[in-house]
Amino acid sequence: MNNIKVHREQLTLGEFIDRLADAARHGAADHIAFDFCGLVPTSFASSRGDYSEIALGWADQRGSIDSLRRAREEWPEPSVATLLDRARRAIGVRFPGWKGGGCTATQGTLLWVDNPGEWSNTTITGVELCDGVAVIRTARVET
Repeated sequence: MNNIKVHREQLTLGEFIDRLADAARHGAADHIAFDFCGLVPTSFASSRGDYSEIALGWADQRGSIDSLRRAREEWPEPSVATLLDRARRAIGVRFPGWKGGGCTATQGTLLWVDNPGEWSNTTITGVELCDGVAVIRTARVET
């Protein structure tokens, strides 16, 4: 286990799936982004901070050419429906750790925000609708 203090509102994968499903039911199926810098979610991988947890990656669709290329290769049109499908399919998947080991994702697996191999102490705390966009709410935790 890492030495990170878990944020009291940190979502598990199952809770995240529930929040995404709620957003989809309320009409936010077309657009989804993180609450920082307009970044969009990409895919799930083992968390670098704790291999028994997973992280949701991000990309900048408005930024550098390399970032834009990676984002479009991974996910041409970020949508709630696509991310909800990816999250549901992550349950039961074994994500390899960075120095061996790994984690099989369950509904109770804690969820972080980071690209593969990176660690920023950022948790997912919710999904909210804002002007027709589903916004993934995050919080940085203390080490």
